[in-house]
Amino acid sequence: MVNVTFDKLATMKFRAQDGLLWRRWDDEYVVYNPASGESHLLDFVSAQGLMQLEKCVASTQQLVHDLGLVLDIPADEELSGYVQQMLTELSELGLTRTVRS
Repeated sequence: MVNVTFDKLATMKFRAQDGLLWRRWDDEYVVYNPASGESHLLDFVSAQGLMQLEKCVASTQQLVHDLGLVLDIPADEELSGYVQQMLTELSELGLTRTVRS
């Protein structure tokens, strides 16, 4: 678990934990983390963000850009704020890890 400020998030890179297992119901997703033995309910945008982090390591800025493309929405300040909060929450849940540049 990583506890960081939003300013520090901008300079970090993230990756999803290995081996996550997924189930989807409409626009909600449940992800199971075998490392912790815990399941978590995620909203559509958070699930898409975590799936992007399964594909590749990304900075906050890169994830905002990628999610904007995937979701066909502007990669603006609103999305950036959401992604920062999302990364904090995913980190606290043990679903992501930081990666050294």
